[in-house]
Amino acid sequence: MKKFLLALTVAFAFMACDPVDLPKKDSKALDAVTYEALAQLGTTRADFEKALTSLGFIPVEIEYTAIPDPSPCKFANAPASRKDVLPWDYSGQQYVYGIKLTDTHIKDADLAQMIQSAVAKGNTCITLNAEFFNAQLFYTSASFYLPITPKVNYAYAGVSDEMYKQLEKKDSVQWLGDTRVAEETTNFTDHAKFSSFVAAAQAIQAEENAFCMDFNYYLMWNYPDEETQSAMLEEGFKSPFIYGWCVISSGSAINE
Repeated sequence: MKKFLLALTVAFAFMACDPVDLPKKDSKALDAVTYEALAQLGTTRADFEKALTSLGFIPVEIEYTAIPDPSPCKFANAPASRKDVLPWDYSGQQYVYGIKLTDTHIKDADLAQMIQSAVAKGNTCITLNAEFFNAQLFYTSASFYLPITPKVNYAYAGVSDEMYKQLEKKDSVQWLGDTRVAEETTNFTDHAKFSSFVAAAQAIQAEENAFCMDFNYYLMWNYPDEETQSAMLEEGFKSPFIYGWCVISSGSAINE
């Protein structure tokens, strides 16, 4: 227990001094597809896209064949796209960040190689699928790929904290989180303890589900351990990397 409390103390100290070792532009891009996207549910497509493109996101058309994305793993608890229950006045758009493109029509296998190459050079990459109902944002699914650095978990903790701040202002709130470190799984019902635990860790898998009357979200983070990093290299990845996933959905858009 004393060691755990010490770890939390160190985590808070780092947060106060130098919380995230990401370039500012990449931090802003990560914010845009996580807690800022949550706050923008219901905004117009034009306004949402303007905010994204100002940060360097590029609207694209991704042709999916055999490889949906280059992530080394998936968690099973994320909500799926809800466009199947909204056949009227529906539109969707895909975006990428952190990749130099010569064509906005991309095959998924080519995109996977571009992401791996960019992250191997130390860049952050993000793919985003946004869905609109009556020309208003109601769903996003973002995948983010980051280089492995000593304090990169603080990026997740910061995003998680900001999303939870929006959740706790709502009614009928439910939140659950869990982590996995060295084969040991820990379940959390206290968000502050969860966030601090993730920030203080290095190799960790973390995920959280949140629900309220107005929206729900799923947030996942995978900092691979040494064994997984070796396996990624053996499987042909150019370098190991952090993989995250954020799914946001508006309850009000479905119920109107």
